[in-house]
Amino acid sequence: MIQTTMIRTTTITTKTRQNPMETTVTTRSSKIRSLWLRSAQLTLALLVVAGLAAPAAAVDEVLLRAASVAPGDVDTPITVAFSNDAVMQGYSVALAYDPFVFSCTNVTEIGGIAPEYFQFTIDDVAGTVVVGAITSLSPLSQDDIAASPDTPVDMLEFAFTVADNALPNPTAFLELTNGVGDPPVNNVYSNVGSDISPTLVNETIEVINPNRYFFSSSAEPSAGFAFTAVLAVEHPFALNAVQIELDWDETVLDLDQLSIAPTEDILLANSGESNIEFEDIVISPVTGSAEIALLFDFNAPFLDTKVIPPGTQDIVELDFTPDGGVLEDDTTTITFTNDGLINSVTYLAGEVAVTPILDDFTITFGPPPTGNLFIRGAVNSDGFVDLSDAIFLVQFQFLDGPTPECMKAADFTDNGTVDIADAISILQWLFNGAPGPDAPYPGCGLDPTGDTLTCDTPTSGCI
Repeated sequence: MIQTTMIRTTTITTKTRQNPMETTVTTRSSKIRSLWLRSAQLTLALLVVAGLAAPAAAVDEVLLRAASVAPGDVDTPITVAFSNDAVMQGYSVALAYDPFVFSCTNVTEIGGIAPEYFQFTIDDVAGTVVVGAITSLSPLSQDDIAASPDTPVDMLEFAFTVADNALPNPTAFLELTNGVGDPPVNNVYSNVGSDISPTLVNETIEVINPNRYFFSSSAEPSAGFAFTAVLAVEHPFALNAVQIELDWDETVLDLDQLSIAPTEDILLANSGESNIEFEDIVISPVTGSAEIALLFDFNAPFLDTKVIPPGTQDIVELDFTPDGGVLEDDTTTITFTNDGLINSVTYLAGEVAVTPILDDFTITFGPPPTGNLFIRGAVNSDGFVDLSDAIFLVQFQFLDGPTPECMKAADFTDNGTVDIADAISILQWLFNGAPGPDAPYPGCGLDPTGDTLTCDTPTSGCI
């Protein structure tokens, strides 16, 4: 607030005998007040302009840039960048990390300078790495690190290897920190022999989850007709066991059968027998749920011939029949659950439990397929699948026997062709515990998978 003081106008007249001249001193207060106000306004305006034009204080920072890594990654680059208000002739950087997850293998200068001195020390037992660099011993040298107060400049690249058994973690411990090592080293900039203590900025280092449960089924189920949902697992390391809990809407889907997928990796190559040492499957049709536990190798040392090798494998096949009220474009979802009773997890070889990414299976029912109804495997069309169907197929293929009236029913393996493998698969299923036929089975239905095979006559009992 500007306060104004008024000055009263006066006239002073002095008369003397010696000098009759009259001296008059007059102060015009209004003129003084006007000049004073103009000066105050100008001063205030200059202060405002100066305040607006003043640059923000520069910030010296060391920045650990964000990165995503996966278990088993080798020499993954982690970058450190500098923001500095003044030129520098040297710096020190200190990092700490979880030695059970990370191991540092190398440090590289990437800022485009050629330090006269560059040294780093890695301690993978303590989980520390320190770096010291001197770009020049002469102040104002052309080798100085130029000031970059506004834009961080990538200066160092740390190579880290991630442990194979590292668990997914959105905020893994790997960060810039002071007081690392013995003697302790701080994050410091050096300017003409004086220390500058920069602010430490640690962005997130994430160990991502490469393990996943999902449904590999690609066929669009048809309203009112049976279909098979194939559950698969994706894992980058050898797998020792799987544990899965599934839920579905029992008013929409009826589970006809749950079976282990005939995946090559789950069958012993030398015998075709199951590679499962322990199996526990509990199905609750009333509540629409299933609990699945499969253990491939019970005891260490978890041999390569027993555990499931890295990759993607089908694990379980679930044969469903939609409720009769399901219409085209209706939707439903088969979900993986983790309700604390039996969680959906994978066990890597070495007994490390990992919660995988869970990709639920949302189904949109398509239009009903057209054609004659049949039962897969009922090759002779009598409505049953037994030894006679395998004989019928062999006679058709090799002894000029009659042609099956429904070639789709003769395609026991559902691969779009009819050959000797279908006859063998029927016998293996009947007498050797091999997987049974895909839908439609055991009830009548249409082929949920597209192929060029025909079905001229429906299976007996399916009319």
